[in-house]
Amino acid sequence: MSTSTTRRSTPLTTVQKEDRLIRRAIALLEARIFKHEAPVLTLPTAMNYFQLRLVPQPNEVFAAIFLNSHLQALAYEALSTGSITETHVNFRVVAQRVLAHNAAAVIFAHQHVSGSTTPSPADRKLTEELRDFLLKIDVRLLDHLVIGQGGAYSFAEAGQLQYSDS
Repeated sequence: MSTSTTRRSTPLTTVQKEDRLIRRAIALLEARIFKHEAPVLTLPTAMNYFQLRLVPQPNEVFAAIFLNSHLQALAYEALSTGSITETHVNFRVVAQRVLAHNAAAVIFAHQHVSGSTTPSPADRKLTEELRDFLLKIDVRLLDHLVIGQGGAYSFAEAGQLQYSDS
């Protein structure tokens, strides 16, 4: 007597379907952004990528996309994870990772778990400090994005990443 087992598939929940879709979207963006001889990384593409990576996180994450001198993406890394209201950025780690990737430029992003895209005074101070710090090692900060629900705040688009001509 033979017995056969039939495997019944359990229907996916809406959240599982959405998670699967998000993973596919991240994979597609990574294939586009990080391929050999990729085109120049555009701000909308970077925003989309950071939104997909950071919005689902339960705690604040400070992350970076490192770029070469032709503004092609080299790598993405989460540099620190904090609490639901803040994360600490270690400048030594930033320098190590920038130099490890031999990056000429970088775009930083962090998400506000609250969903707000309004930068805090601490976000503004951090952006200025990172810009000035990176200039000392000949790396350009192209943008710092504050990611929230359905959008992002760009320090560059807001004119808050000005470089002096000297």
